[in-house]
Amino acid sequence: MELMSNAIVIPFHDLTFFLSSLFCLSLVGSITGFRLDLIHRDSPGSPLHDPNASSYDLFRQATLRSISRLQHFNSVFVEKSFSSKLKMIVTPIPSEYLMKVGIGTPARELQFLVDTGSDIVWTQCLPCTSCFNQTSPTFDPTKSSTYRKIGCSEPLCKYLQMPCTNDCQYLAAYADKTYTKGILSSDTFTFQDISANTKNIPSIKTGADALTSFEGIGFGCGDNNSKTFSATDGLVGLGGGPMSLISQLGNSINKTFSYCLAPSGSGKLSFGSDALISSSYIKSTPIFRLGDPTYYILYLQEISVGLNRIGIPSGFFDPNNPNGSKLVIDSGTPMNVLAQVVYDLLIQALREAIKHPATNDSGLCYKMETLGDLAEIPNMTFHFYGGADWIVFPENSFVEVFEGVVCLTTWSVASFSIFGSNVQRNMNVNYDLENEKLSFAPAQCNKI
Repeated sequence: MELMSNAIVIPFHDLTFFLSSLFCLSLVGSITGFRLDLIHRDSPGSPLHDPNASSYDLFRQATLRSISRLQHFNSVFVEKSFSSKLKMIVTPIPSEYLMKVGIGTPARELQFLVDTGSDIVWTQCLPCTSCFNQTSPTFDPTKSSTYRKIGCSEPLCKYLQMPCTNDCQYLAAYADKTYTKGILSSDTFTFQDISANTKNIPSIKTGADALTSFEGIGFGCGDNNSKTFSATDGLVGLGGGPMSLISQLGNSINKTFSYCLAPSGSGKLSFGSDALISSSYIKSTPIFRLGDPTYYILYLQEISVGLNRIGIPSGFFDPNNPNGSKLVIDSGTPMNVLAQVVYDLLIQALREAIKHPATNDSGLCYKMETLGDLAEIPNMTFHFYGGADWIVFPENSFVEVFEGVVCLTTWSVASFSIFGSNVQRNMNVNYDLENEKLSFAPAQCNKI
């Protein structure tokens, strides 16, 4: 969606990783790591699941979600409607995966969209002036003994740079009339640790699982929200900016998290010591921020189709090249997106390598008798800086849009690029924000 020229954004200073002291963050129990289920939005465990949707319906919906996120990233990297200062915006762009979070004391379980492309943590709150429908009961702050409003003089509120005489308000407005606003607040966040049965953790047991709690997490308590949002209960930002859940947990999780995206069903989202990858196939590449810590930018040097490199111009994706293009790794954009110059090179290489008959569609689509024919399409390898080769198998780069027709899930735009969630499936991806490093290794994500 396109931002209005007078949309209210929320600037921050460069204080990404020591917010824990500002929030008076404390950990219930001596915990260094925990793991959660990561639920694909189209799977039966999701409130967004539509049992009547066909594979084509799901592809079309994923396409529309990708377009929404493309418009957002275009405003950041091309139109530069955000200044070079660190900023966070409450962005109602869709995402692909959900996690369960308990808020308050006693904890009220809610299901949130997870987004590595934003920082804010927010949910709807009572009393609600205007709220969208959600499957879980709306959070009631009066029923939580640990809820509090963040005061005007507190550093977190000052980051908003908005007038504050009583309650600290947040607000975002957009050209399509969507918005969310409410009171900046804090409360205890509780997570159900699905790995607790494999380790000794001093926390409250629930069957084979454990409840891992953190006090003083800052979040937006929205009491006036557009009714055009999805049926989920809010959003958890996993970006690198100060307001994200990762930054707020900070040293409690060693500034480390990982995810493993399953094609369907449940993947995994891990924090701290549970996020470490143990594999002989692990590869690593630097993470770049470029003045805005929210987005995770990688240095892509080359792409291979099979054994043949496509010939990306030297330094094209170098983050330190002021005239180069930027590539963001993003868990919330289903499709892969490449700058036009690189996309054209990739398409040429794929057309030379794929022997199946092409359709007349505008995209790169092919007729195949069975999905087993995908095995005849060569792998693509994304060569990231530092010798980190990410192999993308055909089942992650092509999708069946009609019976017997598969299409490439990579698009082109003029300048920037996105390494999307489809090509990340069945890869364990670790973000080490202390050392600014991304590591990855192949995995069966629904079996971890």
